[in-house]
Amino acid sequence: MVSDTQKIIAKSLFGKSKTFEELQKELGGKAPDLLNELQGMLKLGLISKEGYPTKYILSKQITAKLGERKQLGEKDPHEIRLNIIIESKSTSQKMALESLKTIEKNLRESKEFFVYEVSYSEVKEEAEHYSAFMEVNLSVKDFKAITHLVFLYGPSVIEVLKPSKIELRLHDLQDALIDMSTMVQHYVDMAVKNMTKKELIEFNNSMLKGLKP
Repeated sequence: MVSDTQKIIAKSLFGKSKTFEELQKELGGKAPDLLNELQGMLKLGLISKEGYPTKYILSKQITAKLGERKQLGEKDPHEIRLNIIIESKSTSQKMALESLKTIEKNLRESKEFFVYEVSYSEVKEEAEHYSAFMEVNLSVKDFKAITHLVFLYGPSVIEVLKPSKIELRLHDLQDALIDMSTMVQHYVDMAVKNMTKKELIEFNNSMLKGLKP
């Protein structure tokens, strides 16, 4: 797996090869740590070395990938960028993957999201069901869109890539909170309809225990 530092190095090398000294001056940090990151990238085939003095250069594959992302970024109308993982479980191997494909389609068609990249895991058999997950790099319109993403698609992992700071208007926050409350209430109503009286009492008691300080 590529580390955060290696991602920064890749962006630095995009379009220009650099020496170790140039990278260290630009990125800072300890020389041994930077060297370890570069060696890891060499082993993964992400970069190569050339010339004298030795310069590090991005592989053609990574250069092309970053170029595609740059072009997509120019079309992206949103400021908030996320990396998420969405999991799927099903009694059918086919359905485990198809449900993720449906989610990808919905994300790409929604004006609330702008999808950069999607990658899928292999479908694995686990006991009595099959599971798979997909990793999605995307941007979202606003905080309200993030709440929709969480409640509608239930990502198990959410990484905020940018910005480092966000400002919310009162109106936007209010709208998002109302949507969250509505969706939670909908899920509760659906759950209650499928519960026996005994299950409902046990559920309420467990919730009350969780609220105790």
